[in-house]
Amino acid sequence: MYSLIPTPEVQRFLEFISTGLSPSAAAKQSGLNPHESVLVRKLAGIPISKKYTQVYENVLKLRSEGLTHRQIAKQLGISPSLVNKCICTHNKQSR
Repeated sequence: MYSLIPTPEVQRFLEFISTGLSPSAAAKQSGLNPHESVLVRKLAGIPISKKYTQVYENVLKLRSEGLTHRQIAKQLGISPSLVNKCICTHNKQSR
């Protein structure tokens, strides 16, 4: 198994993000280009868009209310596979 060691630029970027700085501003200040900042956020498990974050939260809320994957997908107007992805991501983070 490989071990990834973040570069100083990536470490600064993640520190800026954790303080609430916008991703674009954090990328500029840490010396990353926009494509690199997206890749780093994906690897770190940080949502790329606010829209996905809202969908993710809505999926978890509806699932906690006992709805099935198909019912959630229909209610939110998304695919059942995206519902499954949100729930699997949540389960991995909860371990």
